[in-house]
Order: sequence, then structure tokens, then C-alpha cells
Amino acid sequence: MTELVHLNVRPLGELLREINKSKQMDANENPWYVLATIYGEHFGSRWDDSSDIYLQNRRIWNSWACRDMSTKEKRDITIKYGLAADELQPWTEEEEHLVNSRFLGKSISIPNPRVEIDFSMVVFQHTIVFKGFLFVSHANFQQSVFNGYANFRKAVFFKKSSFNTATFKYFSDFSNVRFIKEASFRHAVFKGSVDFRRAVFRNGAFFQGGEIIQAARFDNAKFSNSVPNFYNRRFHQDARFSTNRKDWPIPSVTNAENGKVYYTRLRSLMSELHKVDDEHFFFRQEMRCKAFLGCWLECLPVRLYGRISDLVLSDR
Repeated sequence: MTELVHLNVRPLGELLREINKSKQMDANENPWYVLATIYGEHFGSRWDDSSDIYLQNRRIWNSWACRDMSTKEKRDITIKYGLAADELQPWTEEEEHLVNSRFLGKSISIPNPRVEIDFSMVVFQHTIVFKGFLFVSHANFQQSVFNGYANFRKAVFFKKSSFNTATFKYFSDFSNVRFIKEASFRHAVFKGSVDFRRAVFRNGAFFQGGEIIQAARFDNAKFSNSVPNFYNRRFHQDARFSTNRKDWPIPSVTNAENGKVYYTRLRSLMSELHKVDDEHFFFRQEMRCKAFLGCWLECLPVRLYGRISDLVLSDR
């Protein structure tokens, strides 16, 4: 009689983390981290984002990030993202001397703001505060490890951001972040709670695989052009998503096919978490996408369902 062999298949992210563990580096060996902490590292709480050290570090980083921009481009950015008028001005002589002294004697040099911002494989031992930082190039945090709190609140990612297979061991704050291009968190693990409230994802959000062990807040997070992909991601019971249609992409011929599939996953997730109202919301979103698939006659019942649902809900 043939015996069945049961294979214990480990998640891809877990395998990659184990394989590449020996390649990890301490943050202080990374030139972008040194640049981001010119005035010192953060040893305080996760809310320690109003100190002089934080503001001085942000000034050094944002001035460096925008040094090749025109005066008009800098002015537009300060107005759009609520930064101080002088924050993007060139370093003073004193600041430049301080930056050079921090890199003196190291085997690393001040990075070029036009190349990839490479934090991959970096182990952040302490709280990191990137609140309001401008990431003007591709930001690569793949397989990085955050041993302290991770504060990215109000940061702006102008290019692709990659947090694939990263590990967040405590609270992670991505509230009010602007992801202008693709944001990828494939196989990332959040061992603490994570906050994406009021974040804006303009061009794709990918969260396949991995898990969020504590609360996940996506309240009022806005997904502009495409529905986020949460395939095979495990959630804590306290997972919250916006049920305001304005926070989700308008269905169209270009995004309906993937949108339907990704809404199906969100509907299934809400069912698993016993969130009935949210489940119904994502079902309606699923149907709105389906209305763009197939010929007009085939889609007529779906369109009628959508109109009736809107009328019923508007009377509540």
C-alpha cells in the first residue's frame, strides 16, 4: 500500500530570510542610514518624532534628496507636503562639515541622491524615524529588519518602494504616507501592529504573502488606480479597511479584471474575520468591476444590482 508523504512547505519569505541572514548588515555600516542620522540615532519611544535630533536629521536628508532640483520644484514640494520653506535649501557650511566628518574614516561615502536608496538587508537596532522624509529614488528596504519602532509617517516615496520580505518587530507607522509609484510589501512580516491610515497608494499596492500578527489599520487609506493585492496574507482579527467608495479606484476597462480578483480576496478575508458589513461592501465593489467584463447584455444584471444597492444604502 502506497503511503502518502506530507511535505512541510515553508513560506517563501521565511526561506529567503533564513538563506540571506548571513548577508545582513548593521545599520551603521549603511551610507544612507549614516546620512539619515547625522545628528544622532533614536533611542526613545516610537513617538519621539518632534525632537531637535529628528528635525535636524530630516533637514539634512531632504536637502540632500532635492539638491539637484530647481528652485521651483523645491518650492512646489514644500507647499504640497507642508515642509518648512528653508528645509530643501543647500547645506550650510556647518552642516556640510558635520556630514563630511561623519563619513570620515569610513569605507562608505555620501550617496548620490539619483541612485537607488539601498537599505536592503539592513538591521535597524533602534527606533527609526523617517517621518516626513522624501525618498526621491527607488527605496529598497527588501529583507531589512526593524528591531525597534518604525516611523515612516508622512514620508513621500516618489519612486517605487520595496519592503519585500522585511520584518517589523514592533509598531510600524505608515500613516499619511504618499506612495507615488508602486508600493511592494510582498512576504513582509509585521509582528507588531501596523498603521496605514490615510496613506495614499497611487500606482499599485502589493501585500501578497506574509502576515500581520497584531492590528492592521487601513482606515481611510486611499488606493487611487488599482485595488491592492492581499493574496495569501494572514491577518489579525483587528484588520480595518475603509468602506468609503471614494477611497477605492473607480472601476474601468483597464483595472476591472484584476480589481474583481483582488476584491474577491478582500471579501473572503472579511468573511474569515466575521465582518459582515465589510464583506458586503467588497462584494459590491467586486460586482462593479464585473460590470466592465463581458458584453453589455451579460453585464446588465450586474449593473442593475449595483444601482439598486446604491439606492438602498443611500436611504440608510
